[in-house]
Amino acid sequence: MRPIHAEYQYQLKEKREERSRCLRLGNALGLAMLLVILVPRFLNRILSGAVYWLQLPAEVLEPLFNGPVTGELWNVLYSLLTFIPGFILAARVMRTACTDLFAFRRPAAAETGACLLLVLAASVLGNYLSYYLSFLLESTAGVTPYNPDFSAQPSWFGFAVNVLATAIAPALIEEFAFRGVALSALRRIGDIPALIVSSLLFAVMHGNLSQAPFAFITGLGLGLAYLVTGCFWVPVAGHFLVNFISCCIDFSYNLLPESMISVIYASYQMAVVAVSALIVIVYGMRRWSLPAFPPSGWSGESAGRRYYTPVQRGLWVLASPVMVVYLVLIAVRLATNMVAA
Repeated sequence: MRPIHAEYQYQLKEKREERSRCLRLGNALGLAMLLVILVPRFLNRILSGAVYWLQLPAEVLEPLFNGPVTGELWNVLYSLLTFIPGFILAARVMRTACTDLFAFRRPAAAETGACLLLVLAASVLGNYLSYYLSFLLESTAGVTPYNPDFSAQPSWFGFAVNVLATAIAPALIEEFAFRGVALSALRRIGDIPALIVSSLLFAVMHGNLSQAPFAFITGLGLGLAYLVTGCFWVPVAGHFLVNFISCCIDFSYNLLPESMISVIYASYQMAVVAVSALIVIVYGMRRWSLPAFPPSGWSGESAGRRYYTPVQRGLWVLASPVMVVYLVLIAVRLATNMVAA
């Protein structure tokens, strides 16, 4: 049995180690998020230098970089070069192999279907939250959050490219980053704070308050689907469905009257929310259990006794120096992406 003083010193050491592990998680993810901001700027500088050196005329540059198809394909390339290396680097900083973070269980078909419906319901609720936040800002502060233009191309070929750029690519790339790496790694601090922190990072990554509330609620649904099923492909499928439905709605304005589209979309929203509520009631009685992935240890280290609560560990992640720098930068970006109402 240790003397009282020795026991106290031992506990202080354990608390410092636990805190340092949380800070390392936050610094690693903060680094990845900073790269999401900085890498596109670096790539733009390289492209600008290449264009200046080649002396390309404007009539060549416009369709090459800002055409309806080429613009979408450039966005996909930028996403690949921004998210994949950054979050692989984050995994290395966390001393974890990416292969150790991903889970590929084979969930039951009913479980998968229920989770996908819950993701769709979360996206519906997120849409309403974004709308009411924009309305509140406009009515009280006189400003409107910047809203990116996602208008669909009128041709079927343009629609296919739009699906590739806004549904398929984001589902794979962003789920790799935020559910595959971020959520799985953060499970070491507890499932609930991991779900909230990873969804928060997913939300602010969009860089504007029009999409951030929607992305946060949808991210909670996607993260929960991953935790419940233990299969990475379920949130990928959910993310694809959410964005694909949005693409279809945008494209339908080229084919149907606006009044008919409003009725169809409202019916879809009510059906999804009603069925999802029923699923929550039925499955809630069964009390879903969350699969234990990745291993609960700290990358081969012994986690030992826990001295901080899950909420405190989540706050330590957000308080890490690199993460604080990122959050300050993104807060400035969110504030500046406003226009006068």
